[in-house]
Amino acid sequence: MLRSAQLLHKYGNRSQNILCSFRTLTSVNSLQGTSVSKDDYFAAIHHISNIVCREVHSERTLNRMNLFVNHELVFRVLRSCSNSPTESLRFFSWACSHYTPTFVEFEELVNILILHRKYESMWRTIQQMQKQQLSLFCDTLSFIIEEYGRTAP
Repeated sequence: MLRSAQLLHKYGNRSQNILCSFRTLTSVNSLQGTSVSKDDYFAAIHHISNIVCREVHSERTLNRMNLFVNHELVFRVLRSCSNSPTESLRFFSWACSHYTPTFVEFEELVNILILHRKYESMWRTIQQMQKQQLSLFCDTLSFIIEEYGRTAP
């Protein structure tokens, strides 16, 4: 059984209600005045992160969830999956087909890729960023240089 199916089976309607409520959220601040708590919001982020990191065909599962993809969702899932660079990149690629990323999400992905020495993917991500006329912060560029220096023979 797929991991997301296991979670849905385990938590039943509560999990489905969380995900249904999450589809309409735009930020944690939007929780004010709704019946969705911060705990439910972050449980949904955790659920999505588990799908991204553990499922072989995560894109198919994410498509079936009909999520409203925005910058905050992508950033939080990338942060949550920061120990899985390949899965983070796959999620980011999937998310880009549903929304236009900002420099914040690009920078988070670049940081994840450089920490795990995925240099080729990092440079492709930076090129994609430049095609959208976004640029790196000086801090991120410094971080790239420092990491290259640490891994040099």
